[in-house]
Amino acid sequence: MEQDSGIFIRRIVTNVSDAMLASDPEFGIVEWNPAAEKMYGYTREEARGKQISELARREYIGTTRDEVIEEFNKKGHWEGEVYDYTRDGHRLLIFTRVSTVYDADEKFIGIVAVNRDITLDRMRQVREHQHNQMYRLLAEATAICTTRSELCQYLVDQMVLVLDVKAVMFHLLADDTSDSCVCYSSGAPENLTKALASDTMIQDTLFKKKKQIHVKDLLEFRGNAIWVDVLRQYQMRSILAWPIYIPEQEPIGAVCMLSDKDIDLCNGETNHLENFSNMIATAVHRVATEEKSHQYRQKLQTIFEHIVDVYFRLDPDGTLNTISNSGLELFGLKNESEVLGKHVSEWVFAHSSEYVKFLTELTHKKVLKNYMFIGKTQQDLKLDLEVNARVETDETGELKYIEGLIRDVTERNAMEEEIREKARLENMGFIVGSVAHSFNNNLTAVLGSISVSQHYAGDNAKLVNFLKKAETGCLKAKQTVQQLMMISGSIKPICRSLEIMPILKSAVAHVCDTSNTEVRVKQLSPLPRLNANEKQLLQVFIHILNNSVEAMHG
Repeated sequence: MEQDSGIFIRRIVTNVSDAMLASDPEFGIVEWNPAAEKMYGYTREEARGKQISELARREYIGTTRDEVIEEFNKKGHWEGEVYDYTRDGHRLLIFTRVSTVYDADEKFIGIVAVNRDITLDRMRQVREHQHNQMYRLLAEATAICTTRSELCQYLVDQMVLVLDVKAVMFHLLADDTSDSCVCYSSGAPENLTKALASDTMIQDTLFKKKKQIHVKDLLEFRGNAIWVDVLRQYQMRSILAWPIYIPEQEPIGAVCMLSDKDIDLCNGETNHLENFSNMIATAVHRVATEEKSHQYRQKLQTIFEHIVDVYFRLDPDGTLNTISNSGLELFGLKNESEVLGKHVSEWVFAHSSEYVKFLTELTHKKVLKNYMFIGKTQQDLKLDLEVNARVETDETGELKYIEGLIRDVTERNAMEEEIREKARLENMGFIVGSVAHSFNNNLTAVLGSISVSQHYAGDNAKLVNFLKKAETGCLKAKQTVQQLMMISGSIKPICRSLEIMPILKSAVAHVCDTSNTEVRVKQLSPLPRLNANEKQLLQVFIHILNNSVEAMHG
């Protein structure tokens, strides 16, 4: 079992992605896993027996070696971030965990360290932070700069600080059709700026091919570029340049970043560069678009003054801030001063509860479409109103204002209701006419047969009684037709004050006769009189009793 455990532990040490180092009490390395070989560049055979300080130089971050040793001796373990140097001199940012190891008899037998290379992760974090700063910088520059030259110089000055590079240059094509460039730089000597601006390879790669230039190590660069010698003269190690353009348009310039260190591109960073390119190009075009924006605002003002629907804007407390001219006409106002600064629940909504309901739903949904409510004019005339509204909030989520459009749909609703009512009456009239016609045909045949039967019945009292009941049924059928006509609205039901018990007993008698069922009625207390139509109330009782009889018979 112990042998199996040892094999399992050996496999863990061999396959784990972190570097695992173990030393004896004299700090000689006894274990050096494959991850450590890959990280530091020394094989296991080379490392065994040596001390870690002989293989990898270490720099402590935010502390000293003596402080680390003191804490390690007290606690028996230490963890933190350090810089380790590999065999070929590359510096790695390492998160290390170091612990003492004891045997079963609590005897100190060595030290184990687990080192994780977090260089790339930290670089991604730094780059992501830089990118976020760049987005804010671009937004800020667009807001405070009024000319192209002012904007470009502000950006290059700030980008040197934000991106932690040696120099940043903008090469913008001139406004005319020539191939000349206007250059803006920060941290770069003039002859270096000119060298980069005059190089045909840059012109072709950035402006025509719309491709970025990324040279990580100029010492290894073998391209035919005149700017390489100048870059080396000023001890620049790497360059990253990318075109400035709006998608589907020609480039208007390029950005060049120069550094005395390697400029590595993280995964997805190309997307950030493209975003920067788009934002910079947009900012440069701002001056040209300002005139179009002004014209657009003039058109909006014209629309605002002549719009049929009512445009409104409310402050966070619900008071009116802006209303279009159409609103003055709709609500019967002489001028906007009558309602500016006044709460809308006092003069727009017919009931204050309507405003509370509107505000609650709008706050929840942020946008309301075709929301219906009852409004009123200054003369207290009720209006059917339809509103489309939205809320605008600031960066903290606080309400800035509410704006929307109100449309008077009173006439539309009235017309729609009239159309619906007309259609309903037409449909009901058709149904009633069909039913009445059918009943009339049936009643004619039945009443004719009853009349003939009564002639031949003579003195047969029993037969005469049956015929009398049949005749009564036909007369009730006639009442049914009248009831259908009441439902369709052709005739109005006549209501009067009624005693309930006589009608109920009549309904019971009818059900008993038609269903061969005995029903007993017992009145426990006097019933109040009811204002209703006698025939309709009788039908209600008959239906209730018939349903009860059918339920009892299963």
